[in-house]
Amino acid sequence: MADQKRWFKVVNFEKFQHYRHRNPPWIKLHEKILISYEFSRLSDRAKAHLILIWVLASKLDNRLPYDPDWIRDKIQAKDKVDLPQFISLGFIELINTYPQLASNTLDSCKQKCVTETETETETETEKILVSSIGETPKPDSQKVNDKISYNWEDFAWDNISDDIFARWQTSYPACNVIDQLKRAARWVEANPAKGHKCDYKRFLTNWLTRAQEKGGK
Repeated sequence: MADQKRWFKVVNFEKFQHYRHRNPPWIKLHEKILISYEFSRLSDRAKAHLILIWVLASKLDNRLPYDPDWIRDKIQAKDKVDLPQFISLGFIELINTYPQLASNTLDSCKQKCVTETETETETETEKILVSSIGETPKPDSQKVNDKISYNWEDFAWDNISDDIFARWQTSYPACNVIDQLKRAARWVEANPAKGHKCDYKRFLTNWLTRAQEKGGK
């Protein structure tokens, strides 16, 4: 919806800043990007777009509209800017979503789920929220629903039990499961209209299966 704007920011933006005040005359460009696996996965065109986005972020106090056409005009690019790719690789992240769109899509998904016959009866006493790489399971004194969900306020997975997480680690040895869950969350953030699923457990299992087939990438 055109009247509901989303915004994004550059991850770890302080690494590119020389000054704390807004609109600095230049940014820092670390040599470490030459050994960055994520940066190496970008095409030469996308690398140029990303560097120019870093410059643009320095001009806008690291708050940019999630509008590829607007970004393309501002960085004077001739080709389409692939913002979802930058999100999936962890270079940028959304700082808000379409709340009304998310609510409407979720309501639609709930109605669809009513017609499904699958049930999940297993309960767990612990859960983890994959909100950052390396975060450990958080105990919960109360039993929780085993159905995995996505928290649109915290941008994190809810109700991933220790048992499910351990099974994923065993079933997908080539994958860094926490890293893959983080990447899946970024994809959901970047695609709010498609990100609502009636069965997130199946969605994440399929995601990990594809990553396993690609050698964990």
